[in-house]
Amino acid sequence: MENKRVLISGASIAGLTSAYWLNNNGFEVTIVEKAKEIRGGGYPIDVRGSAINISKMMGIYDSLKTKSLDNMKIKFLDRKNNLVGQLPDTSMKEYDDIEIPRGYLTNELYKLVKEENINILYGDSIKSVIQNTTFASVEFESGNKEIYDLIIGADGIHSNTRKLTFGHEENYTKYLGYNFTGFSMANNLNMYKEGWIYSENAKTSVMYATKDESFIHAFLVFYEPNELLVNHRDEEKQREIVKEKFKDLEGITPNMLKSLDEEESIFFDTTTQIIMDTWSKNNIVLVGDAAHAPSF
Repeated sequence: MENKRVLISGASIAGLTSAYWLNNNGFEVTIVEKAKEIRGGGYPIDVRGSAINISKMMGIYDSLKTKSLDNMKIKFLDRKNNLVGQLPDTSMKEYDDIEIPRGYLTNELYKLVKEENINILYGDSIKSVIQNTTFASVEFESGNKEIYDLIIGADGIHSNTRKLTFGHEENYTKYLGYNFTGFSMANNLNMYKEGWIYSENAKTSVMYATKDESFIHAFLVFYEPNELLVNHRDEEKQREIVKEKFKDLEGITPNMLKSLDEEESIFFDTTTQIIMDTWSKNNIVLVGDAAHAPSF
């Protein structure tokens, strides 16, 4: 590559990490992100194996370690919120592995990208791509047009880059049977480094608090043998589905459904595996969830 101009679609973990390393190896990197800002929040994720070494090479391991969910207690409740079981400590102190809220990792990666002055185009996305043997011509939804040597699709399980390059999503998905909704709730119960779980009839309600914060994370997960066909951007329809599924559950669930109605933004998706024979085509390559990882 002579110009080494790279466009990355998606500013989450895979996109920000790719941007950091490409920038450090002399590439001119631009990130396009359909959201108006970097999105935090999300469920806990594990940083382990090769990711430990990479985080140390990037200089963020020690910072991530301070946010680790050590000594987090998991409590199993019944429909009357009585304690029926407990895992007193879910950490593994003898290992370098870290369990960390997804948003903390995203924010640490974003700090690195910001320090390198990598260009991020917020509130925009790729509309079309024309490829040839040496470059790709991109038209954005905003109407702007640019030429890049390489395009990296790091835009998640519902990747727009994959759709534009390889075709419709259903050609590459394997539904795994579960649906989940994530959102934030006010920490009115003063929860601290603990999780509450209530399950009944293939439906599970989960609340957990990572640190002493004003909010807690909430998840409603249910089994559905046949995949629900709902637009992943239609939050109103998603709320309707979840409320109908969980309307008869007791325990911690009613309070969670009340917060679901009050929360401005929710995250709803299916557990789905992306399966592809190849992750690249000419000037475009897919990484992260867009390429291979199962959701949730």
